[in-house]
Amino acid sequence: MKIKIQFWIKRIVSIFDDDISFFAASLSFYSILSIIPMLWVLFFILDQLGAFEDYFARVKVFLVESLIPSHAETITNYLEGFMKNAGRMGGVGLVYIVITSILFYRNFQYIVNKIFMVPNHSFLHSLATYLILAFLMPAALGVSFYLSDYIQRITGDGHKIFGEFALLSYFMIWMLFFVLFKVSPNMSINVRIALKVSFVASLIWHVAKWGFVQYTLVNQTFSTLYGSFSALLFLLVWVYLSWLLLLHGLKVCYLMHCHYGKYD
Repeated sequence: MKIKIQFWIKRIVSIFDDDISFFAASLSFYSILSIIPMLWVLFFILDQLGAFEDYFARVKVFLVESLIPSHAETITNYLEGFMKNAGRMGGVGLVYIVITSILFYRNFQYIVNKIFMVPNHSFLHSLATYLILAFLMPAALGVSFYLSDYIQRITGDGHKIFGEFALLSYFMIWMLFFVLFKVSPNMSINVRIALKVSFVASLIWHVAKWGFVQYTLVNQTFSTLYGSFSALLFLLVWVYLSWLLLLHGLKVCYLMHCHYGKYD
């Protein structure tokens, strides 16, 4: 009994790896650098999918509220201004979008494979995975909102089921975490493990999001000191916290994979 307790204590302690905080900081920097290019790609692809044209605005709201739970309106204005400028950059802007997006994804893959202690994917494999995710994510978001409207029309009780996107938002974040946990490591991860860990990680993420919003409403220190610039600071903090949660989830996924030793 004592040995089992010591074993699980070591396992729990190993989750909180000091390197993960540095990894999260690195990914936060790359996220801020590439957030406009990646959103431009997502919105451009979604805009080309005529079947989901009616859901474009709702997808945009979902993405912005996921990126920054507070000051969403301010960040939306920033993003719209940046994206209008990005659309006028021409060929050079397109090259910049591709390069920053690939750099972000390569950095993410390096960190994930470092956590899982496996070699990196080849460049072509990474590029193919990134392109697949870039095209599938907008389509998946559009389908999710379409299904929510479809269920609402059938049941006539959609607002109670999907009030303020609550359940739908949780499901989409869960599926996003699951895909990242399953696809990102350069190894085969058991589907059940990825589903369980991503479910808990997405639940913690939503609780953290609620807590973060409450904190920003109560604590006005940043707003007093930095004024409108505080919205960007909150964006940085939330992006960093989100990466911390995601990377710790990946660490748990790796430890469970090692403990149970199951492969697909």
